[in-house]
Amino acid sequence: MLLSVIIPAYNAAPWLRRAVESALRFRSPSVEVVVVDDGSTDTTPNLCAELMAESPQVRVVRQANGGLSSARNCGADHATGTHLLFLDADDELIPPEQPISWDLAADMVALGVEEIDRRGSSKLHLPVVAEPMVSGREHLRHSFRNGRFFTPSTAYIYRTTWYRSCGLRFKPGLLHEDMLFTPQALLSCEALAVVRQPVYRYIRREDSITGSPDPRKVKRRVAALAEVSRELTVLANQYPDVDIGWWTLHVMAYAGDLADSALSLGAAQAVLRMELRFLLRNRVWAPYRRRRDVQFRIRTGLARTWAAASGVRER
Repeated sequence: MLLSVIIPAYNAAPWLRRAVESALRFRSPSVEVVVVDDGSTDTTPNLCAELMAESPQVRVVRQANGGLSSARNCGADHATGTHLLFLDADDELIPPEQPISWDLAADMVALGVEEIDRRGSSKLHLPVVAEPMVSGREHLRHSFRNGRFFTPSTAYIYRTTWYRSCGLRFKPGLLHEDMLFTPQALLSCEALAVVRQPVYRYIRREDSITGSPDPRKVKRRVAALAEVSRELTVLANQYPDVDIGWWTLHVMAYAGDLADSALSLGAAQAVLRMELRFLLRNRVWAPYRRRRDVQFRIRTGLARTWAAASGVRER
């Protein structure tokens, strides 16, 4: 087994070495590191050359600046490993205390994630499901019901042949791309393995576009979230499982509500409105979500009973 660690890098000189070296510390499975220099204008290209000279496991692909989604797609296209893992240049991998072990036939592997916030405090995100193997849909169902769905695509390992056969791609130019990509991947996943230990360290930075109070960046965020909401609406309508479709839609629906109003507000008001709507939806709609789940189960049971009875009558 060869794990391809894909690192998109745009002006990432302050952090890139740490990310690459954290990936190279993995011993099982064996690792190749694919750095995608996304048109950097700082010293990132020089650092990439140094890293390649230091380790034959490091490869660098250069492209004109196309954004994070484009760079991830490029890295996935150039990977030669049996499995893929996306690592942001300002994050790092945590060498597991025990060698990672899972069924290599799994389409995806859910990882434990340590999140470091802007104050330096840490929070651990572990997969909710206890079973060693479930479907991606079951993983979503358990996560949604426990209110612990962690959207970053970096929290998963992907089997390369499955990933490519599904035609999975990050949407170029879209902010909050993981909020769309991760549900898409999980809904296609038939076999998901679980690693209940932290493997990925997610580090929030003050100057990231999703953390910046700049009004122009906030406008881009709410516009992107509105687009994600529209895409998820289409996706949810393709699946009869109301629990998954309803939760996905309503966790994201605040973005659509904000799109009309927040674009004309200042940054502080927009961020506050976004957070308040998100919290209110999770608290107010929880009982309704449970009722809809019960209704879905009743309808499904009745439909199966009717189908069975119809089959008897036909014979």
